[in-house]
Amino acid sequence: MINLETKAISSATVAVLSWSTVATAFKIALRYLTHFELLLVADCTALLIFLFITHPAPLKNFNTSSLILSKIDIISNSFVSDSVS
Repeated sequence: MINLETKAISSATVAVLSWSTVATAFKIALRYLTHFELLLVADCTALLIFLFITHPAPLKNFNTSSLILSKIDIISNSFVSDSVS
């Protein structure tokens, strides 16, 4: 049986390694993307994960391209309506 101290050290190690990996990924991504593009990719990724978690539709009938296109339409329509007003 793993005692609490070993479990705490293991969890802390995983957290530190994950955090440094994310920081390195952002640093590398910023070489190739602007800040806006990186935020857009992060936002879209978070949105997709959120949708998968909150709306667990059966995957056999799931169409990724239609979901992405509908979300792009919603986002682009909001930008257009904001710029017009």
